[in-house]
Amino acid sequence: MPTLTRAVSTMVLMATGFAAQPSPALAQLPPQPTFPVIAPPAAPARHHIVIPNRPAPVPVVLHLSPNGSDAGDGSTAHPFATPARAQAAVRRLNPDHDVTVRIAPGTYRLTAPLRFTADDGGQNGFTVRWEGEPGTRPILSGGMPIDGWRLADRAKGIWSAAVPKGADPRQLTVNDRLASRARIEIPRSAVTFQTWGLDIKDPAWRELASLPRPAPYRDRGHELVHAPPRRRGPHRRRIGRSGIDRRRAHRHATAGLAQ
Repeated sequence: MPTLTRAVSTMVLMATGFAAQPSPALAQLPPQPTFPVIAPPAAPARHHIVIPNRPAPVPVVLHLSPNGSDAGDGSTAHPFATPARAQAAVRRLNPDHDVTVRIAPGTYRLTAPLRFTADDGGQNGFTVRWEGEPGTRPILSGGMPIDGWRLADRAKGIWSAAVPKGADPRQLTVNDRLASRARIEIPRSAVTFQTWGLDIKDPAWRELASLPRPAPYRDRGHELVHAPPRRRGPHRRRIGRSGIDRRRAHRHATAGLAQ
């Protein structure tokens, strides 16, 4: 037993001594660097992306003035000149803006009807307004300016002027006011009222039947007047007792302007 104990102790010492002695190969290596100790990365933080709501569109105001120019941008300093130009600008803006067309006082001459459709209204919940400037009354007119007036009858205050051939107006405006056209008054006894109009009985007034026949109301784009359907049949050409064509009996004189 004692001999076995001594042998085990010798083996332990020899093993311990071998571990403490560096090998010849390791002794030839240069000194090893010191590596830093790095902590493991922390869990990544969560990022939040916030998309703000779209700001409300700013209402647009377009300006229209008789003294403007269609080359302008519709601003206060550079207003449009014609309603048609403003209408085109509205159609470009109304899908995503409230639009107001502010009309300056004055008369806007139209060479063609100004037509509005669904494309001219507010789109996608927006609103379109056409309004005059406060306290003003702008005028959209399809009328034709007439100049060259001369005094035809000083005693009666009648003025006259030449109009283009083919013009057949039924309204006359002077200085932005509706004026009375030249007219005459015939006695009640000179005519007989019929269901189709007036039948002239007095030969002294037959000249009225020779006046040019005006265009039917239905052909007048500037008036909203109901035109009853034309009668058909031989009675349209029948001559009355007075010998005057009934189709011409209700014509009236339109020679000039009565002041």
